[in-house]
Amino acid sequence: MGDWQHAAEDEVLAGLAVAQQRMNGAYRELLEVVAEADRRGLAGAHGYVDAVRLVACTQNVSKAEARRRVAAAGAVLPARTLTGAETAALLPVTAQAVAEHAISNEHVDVIRQTLGALKPHLEPYRSGLEEYLAEYARTFDPQALRTLGKRRIALLDPDGPKPRDGSPTRNRLSFAEDGAGWDVRGWLDRESAAVVRSALSPLSAPRPAAGGCEDGHTEPAEKDPRTFAEREATPSSSWPAGS
Repeated sequence: MGDWQHAAEDEVLAGLAVAQQRMNGAYRELLEVVAEADRRGLAGAHGYVDAVRLVACTQNVSKAEARRRVAAAGAVLPARTLTGAETAALLPVTAQAVAEHAISNEHVDVIRQTLGALKPHLEPYRSGLEEYLAEYARTFDPQALRTLGKRRIALLDPDGPKPRDGSPTRNRLSFAEDGAGWDVRGWLDRESAAVVRSALSPLSAPRPAAGGCEDGHTEPAEKDPRTFAEREATPSSSWPAGS
């Protein structure tokens, strides 16, 4: 029906629901195409760095949206083995709701993000939490679903993670994308830390201020405003020429 201006109120209300269900169906189809392109390795074959760049360029969406589509396809569609056999989706209950056109892309993103933030000691609850979120996604909007997820995790983990036994014994370093940069975390033993700090120390001296006393002027040079930690993260080797 296209002539909505002459439709009755109940027809318009029903049309809203039907239109959303069609969009949900189109979303499922979109994920299927994304997944197939990824399976065939079309990104590399056509000069793209990865499937995210392929989706972003061919569908004219942001890289963030393309990343969400690729991740959703991998989570709610069956995977295939090398022999072509299908395996269950990573999020089977969510996959069923998507197949029935019962939930939107926003619901899928909330479920993925909530489960993705699950702490290691709560992993045994993953499947139950996924089922809980997927069922409530059928009746709750995405924002309410996110709140439900947070409350559910709080009930499962009222005291937070158990304290770690003793100090770490192995070096570790991790990088996680965070906005326009990267969040770097890790642990180094004393010897490794000494090596890293000795390498950074000569490069982390305070930045000289142009026009200060060292340039023959009588005014004292302005101090480098960066903290020691900021200087270590931005060594002088990264200064632009002439700074």
